[in-house]
Amino acid sequence: MDPIFIKIADIRGGVHFVNIKHIYEVEEVMNAKAKLTHIRYYSIPDCKGHVNKVITKEYANAVLERINQLKAQQ
Repeated sequence: MDPIFIKIADIRGGVHFVNIKHIYEVEEVMNAKAKLTHIRYYSIPDCKGHVNKVITKEYANAVLERINQLKAQQ
């Protein structure tokens, strides 16, 4: 089975392509200025020490819905 990647835009204007199997946490965080979503994922799936985080303005429910749609297409 081929890896499935999701495209995520961060708050600084960058774009990240993340393998959905490497994502382990999607969390909404209330900031004084806005509601942000933190997406944490492993760079190397078997190594728990290499963790990355993307901060986006997209709602957590929207991210999870896109992940589910991508899984359903496979």
